[in-house]
Amino acid sequence: GIADRTLIVFTSDNGGVCRKTSSNFPLRGEKGQHWEGGTRVPAIVLWPGVTQPGSVCAEQAITMDFYPTILEITGARGNAAHNQNVDGVSLVPVLKDPKATLGREALYWHYPHYNVFIGIPYSAIRAGDYKLIHYYEDNHSELYDLAHDLGETHDLSTEKPEVTARLQKQLQDHLKQVGAQMPVSNPNFKTPK
Repeated sequence: GIADRTLIVFTSDNGGVCRKTSSNFPLRGEKGQHWEGGTRVPAIVLWPGVTQPGSVCAEQAITMDFYPTILEITGARGNAAHNQNVDGVSLVPVLKDPKATLGREALYWHYPHYNVFIGIPYSAIRAGDYKLIHYYEDNHSELYDLAHDLGETHDLSTEKPEVTARLQKQLQDHLKQVGAQMPVSNPNFKTPK
């Protein structure tokens, strides 16, 4: 029947909203924020005859991966010119084998504008267990080792300057490569008196 030929995906596009009666503990932050509480979400996939029931995969993935995954599963090819800059990679290898890897160097987030949740422009990179967050207002970066500090409470940027510098460069190279819009000052802004 149809159930044997249906891929089911259960996920979210952001972390939970925290109010007085809720929490994303042990994760820091919430929906719209750059900490794990705002970006880390569950992804549960049922693909009859392919995914292993009860399996767990630790490979890093991002919501944009579902588009190329569904293209591969359905065999859709589309217009090559239209699909040339797809963000994400197919998750098919890890759906078939949860111990497989995707061969991706890093995940990136880029918010060059102010928003209601975090309030300030930033970019972030997650490479392996390290996550670097760069703030544009004062041009500083924070570095976290998520394997040992999932709650992002201990900034390692001064303790690990070589890792911080490497990830800053990797992030800036990526932003340049994709032509990312960068934050700019508003020349008409007048500080309220």
